[in-house]
Amino acid sequence: MSGKKRIGRQKFQRFRKKQDPAQNVKTLNPSFSTFIGGSHKAWLDKLLEKALLSTHQETWKKYVSLWGPLSDAERQEGVRAALHPDCEYRDPRTTTTGTTELVSYMEHYQEEFPGSTIEMRYFLSHNDRCFVKWEIEDPKRNVLMEGSSYGEFDAEGKIVTMCGFYEMPEPTEVG
Repeated sequence: MSGKKRIGRQKFQRFRKKQDPAQNVKTLNPSFSTFIGGSHKAWLDKLLEKALLSTHQETWKKYVSLWGPLSDAERQEGVRAALHPDCEYRDPRTTTTGTTELVSYMEHYQEEFPGSTIEMRYFLSHNDRCFVKWEIEDPKRNVLMEGSSYGEFDAEGKIVTMCGFYEMPEPTEVG
């Protein structure tokens, strides 16, 4: 075998059993990392970073879609896929704890802005945290509001913390 190291079949099977490719790379045993070595390891690190960014961005997209006009079943399915059950949400108007309170707030939001959607305009992520810029659009795609959010992800890639920032409109005096 011309001096090349080989991975044992058991190690390879354990590596393949993991579902998330990003998780596979993070859990490699040291002998496999040594096997990769040098510039290949740098390439693998960049690949891992892109996979995590992609995973976090996709999860955040699922979360953002939950604010749109959805059926109860669609919203519950999205909640299970994107959010930790004990997640915390904050914005200038409210604070919620847990998915039940957050879903109630999302439903109230849809009553206030019927048919509106949130469109992500910018996403930046590192170390299981993200910064997002977004716009709320009405069904005719007119921008109603813009803002930014900060989020945190757990080890499974689900969102545990969301904090939205936007300007509150000035109250108007009634006559």
